[in-house]
Amino acid sequence: MNKHQSNSVDLLTGLVGEIDDLEISKREISGSFDMLDMFKGDFEITTNKKGKMKEIALSMEYEYEEDEFLRVEVEWDGIKQKKFDKAIRGKYEDAFNKSIDLLAQQDISGFIDEFESIPGVGDLSAEAWGNGLNISWN
Repeated sequence: MNKHQSNSVDLLTGLVGEIDDLEISKREISGSFDMLDMFKGDFEITTNKKGKMKEIALSMEYEYEEDEFLRVEVEWDGIKQKKFDKAIRGKYEDAFNKSIDLLAQQDISGFIDEFESIPGVGDLSAEAWGNGLNISWN
C-alpha cells in the first residue's frame, strides 16, 4: 500500500470506524466496515494511478428497529485528495470534526452540508430506502 492509499484508508476509518476484509489493488481499495455501531456495510474506493482517491461508494444497512432495516447508499465523487488532506490538517479541521459529530447525531443533511464546505471534498450524496421509505440527501 502506498502513502496515498494509506491516507485514503485512514480517512475512511475516521469516517466509518472499524474496517475489515481490506483488499487493495492498483486502482481500487475495498472492504467492509462497522460504523458507529449503527451501520454495517461495504465500501469501494476508486483511485488514480498514484493511489489518490477519486471516488468512494458505501453500501450499508441501518437497523432502526429490531429486524427493521433501511438500505443506505453513499456516493462521494470529485475528490481532490491533496487539497482535502491539506484542508482538514489546517483551518478546516474543525469543520471536519463538526461533520463527524453531525453524522454521529444522525443529521445526514447537516453532515453533507458541513462536509462539502471543506475544499477538495467534491460531491457527496446519500439515499436510503426500505419499509416504504425513500429518502435522498445531496
